[in-house]
Amino acid sequence: MVPSIKRLYSLTVSSYTDSFYSQLQFLLDQALHLHILTVRQDTSLPFQSSLFKLTNTIIRKLHLDYYYHFFNEEKCVSLSHSLLGTQCQVLYIRVENLENIIILIKNMINLRALYVKFTDEKTSAYWFGLKHNDKFFDTTAINKDEAIQLLKDHLLAKCFIERELDLDGSIQIWIK
Repeated sequence: MVPSIKRLYSLTVSSYTDSFYSQLQFLLDQALHLHILTVRQDTSLPFQSSLFKLTNTIIRKLHLDYYYHFFNEEKCVSLSHSLLGTQCQVLYIRVENLENIIILIKNMINLRALYVKFTDEKTSAYWFGLKHNDKFFDTTAINKDEAIQLLKDHLLAKCFIERELDLDGSIQIWIK
């Protein structure tokens, strides 16, 4: 047990639902030193939009990779424009495709590190190629290394990108 909520540095929320929004917001308002927020969510629960309404001016690291929903374009834009998103410096997240990674990097103004997993690579690559009218893009197959190269091409010198060597093949991006 934490002796004082004001000293709380890290918080993990399991099975977050919109019905708990006011209680969680009350807790966040009291946590004056909270730097890390982790949200765990099972896929059996629907996506909770009130997550983007939470406010706390201290949180710098968001762990949404245990939030077992892949963020689409709309959710990435909503996150990046939320208070938590604009002040976030380190983000762990699951996204639907490569385009969502670019949206997060371009819109989250204080982001310094992004640890990301995305769904079907082949589908992501196809969507990414169509969206950008890339005539030279081969949509038949893509692997994580090709995805990294695509991100490097679109983000230029702004980022250092590499693939994690663990089993899930996440991509790590450090933003200059």
